[in-house]
Amino acid sequence: MQNEKPVMKLYPKDALERFEFDKIKSELKKYCQSEPAINMAEGLVPVSNSEQLEQTLAQTKELYQIVSNALVFPEIGFPPLSNELKWLKIKGSRLEGESFLRILTAASIMRNVLKFLRTNRAIYPALFKIVETTNDPKPLIFQIEQTIDENGQVRSSASKKLGEIRKLLYSEKVKAKKKFDGIIRRYKKLGWLRDFDESYYNNRRVLAVEAEYKRKIKGIIHGISETGKSAFIEPIEMIDINNQVAGLEQEEIIEINRILLTLTASVAIYLPDILHYNQSLGLLDFTRAKVKLALEMDARLPEINQNGEIKLVNAFHPILSRFLKLENKKVIPLSLSLDKETRIMVISGPNAGGKSIALKTMGLLQIMLQSGLFIPVKEDSKMRIFDQIFVDIGDDQSIEYELSTYSSRLIKMKHFLRAADRDTLVFIDEFGTGSDPDLGGALAEVMLQDLMKSKPYGMITTHYNNIKVFAENNKGIINGSMLFERKSLKPLYELEVGQPGSSFTFEVASKIGLSNDLIDRAKHVVDNQKVSFDRVLVQLQARKNELNRKNNQLAKNQRQLSQELEKNREQFKKLNEKLDALKDKDNQKLMEQGRKYLRLLVHWQKNKSKKELLKRIIIASEKMKESEKKEKIKDELHQLREKKERRKTQKVNRRKQKSVKGQVEWNPEPGDTVKIGKGRQTGTLMELDLHKGKGVVHFGMMKTIVDIDKIVVVVKGNSNG
Repeated sequence: MQNEKPVMKLYPKDALERFEFDKIKSELKKYCQSEPAINMAEGLVPVSNSEQLEQTLAQTKELYQIVSNALVFPEIGFPPLSNELKWLKIKGSRLEGESFLRILTAASIMRNVLKFLRTNRAIYPALFKIVETTNDPKPLIFQIEQTIDENGQVRSSASKKLGEIRKLLYSEKVKAKKKFDGIIRRYKKLGWLRDFDESYYNNRRVLAVEAEYKRKIKGIIHGISETGKSAFIEPIEMIDINNQVAGLEQEEIIEINRILLTLTASVAIYLPDILHYNQSLGLLDFTRAKVKLALEMDARLPEINQNGEIKLVNAFHPILSRFLKLENKKVIPLSLSLDKETRIMVISGPNAGGKSIALKTMGLLQIMLQSGLFIPVKEDSKMRIFDQIFVDIGDDQSIEYELSTYSSRLIKMKHFLRAADRDTLVFIDEFGTGSDPDLGGALAEVMLQDLMKSKPYGMITTHYNNIKVFAENNKGIINGSMLFERKSLKPLYELEVGQPGSSFTFEVASKIGLSNDLIDRAKHVVDNQKVSFDRVLVQLQARKNELNRKNNQLAKNQRQLSQELEKNREQFKKLNEKLDALKDKDNQKLMEQGRKYLRLLVHWQKNKSKKELLKRIIIASEKMKESEKKEKIKDELHQLREKKERRKTQKVNRRKQKSVKGQVEWNPEPGDTVKIGKGRQTGTLMELDLHKGKGVVHFGMMKTIVDIDKIVVVVKGNSNG
C-alpha cells in the first residue's frame, strides 16, 4: 500500500476550481464501481512528491496497457463493506448471512487478483506493489464457506444441533402439508373455500373460507378479508402440528443466531486483512477508472523529465474538447515549449482569440498529471513536476472586504513575489489590468522583472505593449500570440510562439462599422509610436498567416499525393495477385490436359490400331469440355443457393421484427401488483413456484397462495411495465 502523498501547494485556495478540475473529478467518479474508489475520486488533489507520483502513474500505465490491448485482468468490482467493517470493530456484534457473503466476495476477488499479480509481478511491478503486503485470503474464505452457503443462509452442517433441528422440522412440515392438503380437498368438495384455497397468517397455514361457512369449520379464525367475504381459519386438526413446527422454527432461529455470533467473532480476527482488501481493491478500481477516463479522452502519459523541460504537443483542454465535439466544431490543439532558459510565455492578441483557453489548458493538464491522471497530448510531449501553482484568473472583487479587482490582483502578486521559486508554476490572466493602462502597465512590468528573479515557470496573457516589448528584449521570457484572420477578423485559436500579437483594436472598430473619421481621430490621440508598433504587429501576423496558409496547403497536397500513391500501390498489388491466381489456375488446367494427351501419345506410338486410339482421343476431348461446363454450372448453382439463403434469412428476420414489435411482457413476477381472477382487491406478488404452479400474494398483513393461472398483473413491479 502507498503512503499519504504530500499535497501540492495551491494559491489561492480555489485554484483547482479556477481550472475546473472539479469537472474532471466528476467524470472520473462515473467510472468508479466501489465505495473506496469513489471516495478517492472525490478527494483527488495534485501532489508534489515525484517518486510517489511516478509510482501512481506507473500503476495507471500498466493497467492502461492491459485494458487498451484487451488483455485479461481479474474482476475487481466488489460490494461495499463499510457497514461490515463498522460492526466487526464492535465486540459481541453479529453479522447476517448477506454481510458474510459480501466479505466472502471481496476476499475471493482479492485472492484472484493476488494470484494474478504474483504470477505476473515481473510484467506489472507497479500494480504488484499495491498487493505486495496482502495476506492470502484462503483461511478467511474457508471459514465463511464452511458456515454460509451461496445464498447467504447458515448451512445445516454448521452445527450438529442445527442439522438435527432442520431434519425434524422438515419431517414435521411434510406431515403438516400432507394433513393440510387433505383438509383442503375435503372442504373444497363441499364448496366452502374461496378460489385461492389457502393463505398464511403470521406464518401459519390457514384456510380461505367463504364467510357464510366460517361457523361450519372448527378452528381458530385468524382474520377476515377487507371485503368481509373471506375468513382465514386454522383448522383444529392443524393446531398441534403447527405449534410443533413453530417451536422448531424458533429453536432453529436461536441456533442460527448462536452460530452467526460465533462466526462474527472468528471473522473479526481478520479485520486488518479485510480493511486491507477493501483499500487495495478500491485502489485498483480507482486506477481502472483513471484508465477508462484516459481512453475516453484519448489521453496518455507524457515523458516526465528532471531537466525542467515542458513540451506540449497537440494538447487539448478535455472539457472544451468534449463540448466542441458535441457541437461538431473543430478542436484546435495547443503546442508550446518552456525550459530552464525560457521559463515564461507572454501570450497576446485580441479578445475572444483563445488566450485564456491556452492558459487554462496548460494549467488543467499540469494539475491532472500531478493528480495521477493521463492527459490529452501526443506521445512526444514532456512535463516536469512542480511543488506549487499560483493562479490569478477571474474577477476577485469583494464587496464585503471593499477590495477592488485591481487591489485583489495586487495582493495576489504580492504573494507571488514573496513565495515563488524555481518549482513554482504561475498563471496570470490579463496581467496588469484593472487600473490606468499606462500606470498599470508600468507596475506590471516592474513586478514581472522581480518575479523573474525567482525563476518560476509560467504563462501570462496581456494586452499591454510594454509587456510584449519586455518579453522581446529579455532572456527567460518569450512572446506568443493567438492568430487572427486579418480580412475576416475571425480568431483561428492557434498559438504562434515567438512573436507578440496585435489587439486589432482599430481593425475591429472598422469591421463593426465605426466611421473612419472617428477611428482616425482616435489614432491621433494615441501616441504615434504605439500605433506604429501595433501596425507592425498586424502586418507581421498577416504575413505569418499567409505563410501558414501556404505551408498548410503544401502539406495537404503532399498528404493527398502520398495517399494517391499508396492507393495506386495497393491496386497494383491486388491486380498482380489476381493475375498470378489466374495464371496458376490456367497452368494447372493446361498441365492436366498435357498429361492426358501425353498418355494418349504413348498409346499412339505403342498401338498399331490407330483408328481405335483416335476414337479415344475424341471421347477424352469431349469429356474435358463437358467437365468444364459442369464446373461452370456448379459455380452458378452455388451462387444461386447463396442468394436464396440470404433472401430466406432476410425474410425470417423481417418476420421476427414484426412479431416482436409492440409486444409487452405481462408474465407475473415477484414485485408485481396483481389481483386474483376477476376480483378487485390488489396485492403484491412475493414468490413464484413455477414447478408447483403456485404464487404467494400479500394483501396487507395477509399472505395468500394461489394458482399462477389465476394471477392477473395490474402493474409491473419495476414500474416500466
